[in-house]
Amino acid sequence: MPLDAICLSAVVRETAAQVENTRIEKIQQPARDQVVLLLRGGRRLLLCAGATQPRLHLTALLRDNPSQPPMFCMLLRKHLGGGRLTGVSQQGLDRVLTLHFEATNELGDRAKFRLVCELMGRQGNLVLVGENGKVIDAIHRVDFAASESRPLLSGLEYAYPPRQEKLDLTMTSPLDAADRLLSGPDLPLSKALLAVLEGASPLICRELSYRIAPGDPTVSALSPVQRATVSAVLGEWAAALAPGGGTPLLLGGEHLVTLGAFRAVHKQYPQVHIIHFDAHADLRDDYLGAKLSHACVLRRCHELVGDGHIHQFCIRSGDRAEFEFAAQHTEMHKFDFTGLAELTAQLCESKVPVYLTIDLDCLDPSCFPGTGTPEAGGVSFLQLLEAIRTVTKANIIGADLNELAPTLDTTGVSTATACKVLRETLIALDKGWPGFQV
Repeated sequence: MPLDAICLSAVVRETAAQVENTRIEKIQQPARDQVVLLLRGGRRLLLCAGATQPRLHLTALLRDNPSQPPMFCMLLRKHLGGGRLTGVSQQGLDRVLTLHFEATNELGDRAKFRLVCELMGRQGNLVLVGENGKVIDAIHRVDFAASESRPLLSGLEYAYPPRQEKLDLTMTSPLDAADRLLSGPDLPLSKALLAVLEGASPLICRELSYRIAPGDPTVSALSPVQRATVSAVLGEWAAALAPGGGTPLLLGGEHLVTLGAFRAVHKQYPQVHIIHFDAHADLRDDYLGAKLSHACVLRRCHELVGDGHIHQFCIRSGDRAEFEFAAQHTEMHKFDFTGLAELTAQLCESKVPVYLTIDLDCLDPSCFPGTGTPEAGGVSFLQLLEAIRTVTKANIIGADLNELAPTLDTTGVSTATACKVLRETLIALDKGWPGFQV
């Protein structure tokens, strides 16, 4: 899936909260199109302006650096080294980001700089702009021969890439967008959407087209009912674009990743319930002396929510203390999903928020051997799929999927199974489409 401007806006919101007002300790350029900013606190911010995978995100990956830093890296160190990253912003719903810095200039005075990340495929670039609005340098210099309208050379005034005449649904009402679409050129619906909506990739436009009218008809071929549906579908999508819109789905990793996500969820939803699919109870107070372990994660969650909020299914492994704890504090269903439909109906009726955590070792090792602690007697893929479709009828406000260990299954079967579970979970969380029916 492409990192279109819609996905990028979510990445920016998440990243900005973690990197704003942090000091720059080091600057590296491990590859021709990549810059890594090492920030105080051990965070590494990767900027990539490559043609194939332009992106911005935090990373833990350590990259090899050339023995001699490239000239652009030396320039960034000169102007931004020791400075502070004060903000990250996006140009509407375009794939253009601006990193704002405060640093000391050559005269020892505090100055402001911008590092503009143009994440636009083959036209991708990183441009350092001074306080006077002029280009200091770019990672890919663009001379007048390459672009008469927008050269990027030292000393020239910087101008952002011209925005297309499209509508930003975070700023425009769905009704106005629908009017533009229906009164525009008579194109296939997906192409008409692409021509109207800023930041939407062809993939998103095909999905929106399907929700309005399956088969991607031309705009003129839409029935009156379908034409009336356009603004409703665009309205649903606009709501998902808003901060806090959509349902977060975390991918692990060891099951302990659930704890950090659940702590964040619990702060916003103190009455949240957990539905837990797993082969293991994960209710130990400690494991080999460690209280933060995959074997203790539900015990730590219980310390946040208390009794009556944790519902466990498929459990078939645990020690005596875990089962005794579960008998008093959690609702545990062993081996399968018996009772899940009734529980979901109760949760739907009460409308309480629900966090779903799926440890893939709930599956039987015959169909999912690639996990760290496989347990015989698990459920089948189709049983898990049906359980996911059942539980997502509740008010799911977050979910995670974890414990795939690809190196423990060289056949690739476990990876393929995990990808299918992920796909079907995403479809089930989007209640607007039923997905593949069994």
